[in-house]
Amino acid sequence: MTQQKTGQRSETDRRETPKYLWRSGELVEWDKATVHISALGWTAISSVFEGIRAYWNPEH
Repeated sequence: MTQQKTGQRSETDRRETPKYLWRSGELVEWDKATVHISALGWTAISSVFEGIRAYWNPEH
């Protein structure tokens, strides 16, 4: 991996953020669009358990 030089911005930093986001059926200003941290994890957690249920084989 290469290290960035001091003062150099990454590609993600160069992109502009949108002024508004679509969240739960309404437009929300970018700065006011927040999500509780637990809301981010539950989707991933439920996907893991769905995978276990889908691939579980009681013989093995």
